[in-house]
Amino acid sequence: MRNKPFTIAVLMTVFISTSYAQQHYGNRFMIAPNYYFNQFSIDRIGQKIYADLYGGRVHRVDLKTMQVDTPRFAGIDTVFAGPVFGNKRHIMLWGGKLLDMDTGSLYKLAIPDSPMFAGSLTYSFPILFSPNDSNLMFSLFSPTPPYLVNGYIFSLKDSSLTQMDTSVNFTAESNGLLVPQWSSDTSFVYGISDSCLVEYFVRSRRIDTLVTLHDYHRIVSFAYNAKEDFLAYSVAQYHGYPPLIYFHFKEPAKDSLAFSPFRDDTTSVCWTTPISIRYLSWSPDYRRLGFVTSLNTNSNAGIYFYSLDSSRTYRATICEDRDLKNGLTWANEDTLVYWDSDDGHIYGMDITPVIDAVQIKTNKPIATDFSISSYPNPFNPSTTIAITLPWHMDGTLSIYDVQGQLVRQYHIKNVGRANYRITWPAVNSRGEKVSSGLYLAVLLIDDSHIQSRKVTKLIYLK
Repeated sequence: MRNKPFTIAVLMTVFISTSYAQQHYGNRFMIAPNYYFNQFSIDRIGQKIYADLYGGRVHRVDLKTMQVDTPRFAGIDTVFAGPVFGNKRHIMLWGGKLLDMDTGSLYKLAIPDSPMFAGSLTYSFPILFSPNDSNLMFSLFSPTPPYLVNGYIFSLKDSSLTQMDTSVNFTAESNGLLVPQWSSDTSFVYGISDSCLVEYFVRSRRIDTLVTLHDYHRIVSFAYNAKEDFLAYSVAQYHGYPPLIYFHFKEPAKDSLAFSPFRDDTTSVCWTTPISIRYLSWSPDYRRLGFVTSLNTNSNAGIYFYSLDSSRTYRATICEDRDLKNGLTWANEDTLVYWDSDDGHIYGMDITPVIDAVQIKTNKPIATDFSISSYPNPFNPSTTIAITLPWHMDGTLSIYDVQGQLVRQYHIKNVGRANYRITWPAVNSRGEKVSSGLYLAVLLIDDSHIQSRKVTKLIYLK
């Protein structure tokens, strides 16, 4: 069974990530600079953005030409609340009606009898097509505590658009970012609380617990990779622990630490104040995970993405980027879009320069004549870390705890010999004794011609 809970302490010890943030930036551009919006949706197939004006009219922006118009479709009211688009088929749901944009066929959604539907559909959020557009999930999100989400599922196999008989209208308690997401065409993930994510299987009506956090840790955001069949989720900062991103794999059940700012972005000052990680979003090909760092004022906001191809995280914005970023999502494989609630504009982020840098780095030769080991291990009171460096190449030795926090760092100047030894007496950079447990020693060599990274475990016993 996959419904075994996992504590946060266990999660932090099961995986050694090779991720670290690179200092490359994308090209940001403003979309429709003469307009001010309050939300948006993206037609990926048509490469158009539909955005709500503060005045209450949806406008459409062509991402290829940047021309703006007011869309009108027969039988669809274009006032308020923008449309939602399919993933594989060029279909659009808008105002309770489904439009096939290739054929022009229009179908009416059989809205369920619920008091939450009374009045306007403006507050229905989100409406999600399954990965292959076989089913549609219609969720109603309450904008006030306790943030209840009522969900309904519709089959798109015929034109009736009637509700499926699932015997369950699931209700989730959410902070607004844990609303349901499809994990396949017949299953979806949602948060029954801000510390527990479950998966619901439509056909069997089975519910499996995927992630359960304890000790006051909470989940801020999640995104399911429907192609690779695993879950990404972020954990809020709490009592000295940084905000973290984990990958949860179901078979076999394990959790991998994918991103920690103090381990993977140590050169950035973005993390000097309490901050969270929001708007996790997979690219259309499911190879990149975009996310936003967020403070209440977003004074140190940033856009990042994790690449499955290189197993590394890349920063797409400068650190002191003061936009109030909301709703980060992908327009295509190399363009991220978000809404700035501070100035009311929509921005695009072309990450092609970052991707090019990823490719350049990936294609660098890998050093083979270097190594890292330690003895004794386990150890008390100290261990000697033996390092072999390539000829005339410098290295950096970083020691992290299992939370991803940097404990101690040594810069190794290569003076022309191959072998170096560093004695670590189990103290941090302030000379304070660390607690017993597992630590990671990471050796990094990276110049303009070669790249390499090696990791070894250190076990300190008191």
